[in-house]
Amino acid sequence: MNITPIINAVLALIAAVITTYLIPWLQAKKTEIYARVSERDVEFMMTVANTVVLAAQQMYSSNEDKLEYAMTAFEKICANAGYSYDSTEARALIESLVFQKKYGFALWHTGVADSNFSEATDPGKSE
Repeated sequence: MNITPIINAVLALIAAVITTYLIPWLQAKKTEIYARVSERDVEFMMTVANTVVLAAQQMYSSNEDKLEYAMTAFEKICANAGYSYDSTEARALIESLVFQKKYGFALWHTGVADSNFSEATDPGKSE
Protein backbone atom coordinates (compact mmCIF):
# COMPACT_ATOMS: atom_id res chain seq x y z
CA MET A 1 0.00 0.00 0.00
CA ASN A 2 1.42 3.36 -1.05
CA ILE A 3 0.78 6.04 1.59
CA THR A 4 2.78 8.77 -0.15
CA PRO A 5 -0.34 10.64 -1.36
CA ILE A 6 -1.75 10.62 2.17
CA ILE A 7 1.50 11.96 3.63
CA ASN A 8 1.64 14.64 0.93
CA ALA A 9 -1.95 15.66 1.68
CA VAL A 10 -1.24 15.89 5.42
CA LEU A 11 1.88 17.97 4.81
CA ALA A 12 -0.06 20.26 2.47
CA LEU A 13 -2.76 20.67 5.13
CA ILE A 14 -0.16 21.53 7.79
CA ALA A 15 1.47 24.08 5.48
CA ALA A 16 -1.94 25.60 4.74
CA VAL A 17 -2.77 25.92 8.45
CA ILE A 18 0.60 27.53 9.17
CA THR A 19 0.22 29.95 6.27
CA THR A 20 -3.43 30.75 6.99
CA TYR A 21 -3.44 30.99 10.78
CA LEU A 22 -0.03 30.90 12.50
CA ILE A 23 1.86 33.46 10.42
CA PRO A 24 -0.92 36.11 10.44
CA TRP A 25 -1.41 35.60 14.20
CA LEU A 26 2.30 36.09 14.86
CA GLN A 27 2.38 39.14 12.59
CA ALA A 28 -0.57 40.65 14.49
CA LYS A 29 1.20 40.05 17.79
CA LYS A 30 4.33 41.69 16.40
CA THR A 31 2.33 44.78 15.49
CA GLU A 32 0.81 44.91 18.98
CA ILE A 33 4.21 44.58 20.63
CA TYR A 34 5.86 47.27 18.48
CA ALA A 35 2.95 49.64 19.15
CA ARG A 36 3.34 49.20 22.91
CA VAL A 37 7.07 49.19 23.53
CA SER A 38 10.22 50.78 22.15
CA GLU A 39 12.52 49.13 19.62
CA ARG A 40 15.17 48.61 22.30
CA ASP A 41 12.65 46.88 24.57
CA VAL A 42 11.60 44.60 21.73
CA GLU A 43 15.25 43.79 21.03
CA PHE A 44 15.80 42.97 24.71
CA MET A 45 12.74 40.70 24.83
CA MET A 46 13.71 39.00 21.55
CA THR A 47 17.22 38.42 22.87
CA VAL A 48 15.81 36.92 26.07
CA ALA A 49 13.35 34.80 24.09
CA ASN A 50 16.15 33.57 21.81
CA THR A 51 18.30 32.66 24.80
CA VAL A 52 15.56 30.72 26.57
CA VAL A 53 14.54 28.93 23.35
CA LEU A 54 18.12 27.79 22.76
CA ALA A 55 18.42 26.68 26.40
CA ALA A 56 15.11 24.81 26.28
CA GLN A 57 16.16 23.00 23.11
CA GLN A 58 19.36 21.84 24.81
CA MET A 59 17.76 20.84 28.10
CA TYR A 60 14.47 19.13 27.16
CA SER A 61 13.21 16.68 24.58
CA SER A 62 9.43 17.13 24.78
CA ASN A 63 7.90 20.21 23.21
CA GLU A 64 5.64 20.77 26.22
CA ASP A 65 8.64 20.84 28.58
CA LYS A 66 10.52 23.15 26.22
CA LEU A 67 7.62 25.61 26.08
CA GLU A 68 7.04 25.51 29.84
CA TYR A 69 10.73 26.16 30.54
CA ALA A 70 10.97 28.94 27.92
CA MET A 71 7.86 30.72 29.21
CA THR A 72 8.95 30.48 32.86
CA ALA A 73 12.52 31.60 32.17
CA PHE A 74 11.33 34.44 29.93
CA GLU A 75 8.94 35.61 32.65
CA LYS A 76 11.63 35.58 35.36
CA ILE A 77 14.29 37.33 33.29
CA CYS A 78 11.94 40.04 32.03
CA ALA A 79 10.46 40.60 35.50
CA ASN A 80 13.94 40.94 37.02
CA ALA A 81 14.84 43.47 34.32
CA GLY A 82 11.64 45.45 34.95
CA TYR A 83 9.91 44.67 31.66
CA SER A 84 6.18 44.13 31.53
CA TYR A 85 4.56 41.95 28.89
CA ASP A 86 1.46 39.94 28.18
CA SER A 87 1.84 36.14 28.36
CA THR A 88 0.32 35.92 24.86
CA GLU A 89 3.02 38.28 23.60
CA ALA A 90 5.71 36.22 25.31
CA ARG A 91 4.40 33.07 23.72
CA ALA A 92 4.25 34.78 20.31
CA LEU A 93 7.90 35.83 20.63
CA ILE A 94 8.95 32.34 21.69
CA GLU A 95 6.88 30.62 19.00
CA SER A 96 8.24 32.95 16.32
CA LEU A 97 11.80 32.05 17.26
CA VAL A 98 10.99 28.35 17.27
CA PHE A 99 9.41 28.82 13.82
CA GLN A 100 12.51 30.66 12.62
CA LYS A 101 14.85 27.95 13.87
CA LYS A 102 12.68 25.16 12.48
CA TYR A 103 11.94 26.61 9.03
CA GLY A 104 14.95 28.86 8.51
CA PHE A 105 13.38 32.28 8.11
CA ALA A 106 12.21 34.99 10.46
CA LEU A 107 8.66 36.24 10.69
CA TRP A 108 10.02 39.66 11.58
CA HIS A 109 13.42 41.28 11.85
CA THR A 110 14.56 42.47 15.26
CA GLY A 111 18.03 43.73 14.47
CA VAL A 112 19.51 41.23 16.93
CA ALA A 113 21.70 38.71 15.17
CA ASP A 114 22.77 35.50 16.88
CA SER A 115 26.41 36.41 16.24
CA ASN A 116 25.96 39.71 18.13
CA PHE A 117 24.45 38.12 21.21
CA SER A 118 27.06 39.42 23.64
CA GLU A 119 26.79 42.95 22.25
CA ALA A 120 23.00 42.92 22.38
CA THR A 121 22.85 41.74 25.99
CA ASP A 122 25.79 43.69 27.47
CA PRO A 123 24.19 46.14 29.95
CA GLY A 124 27.44 48.10 30.25
CA LYS A 125 27.61 48.88 26.57
CA SER A 126 26.42 52.35 25.71
CA GLU A 127 24.81 53.31 22.44
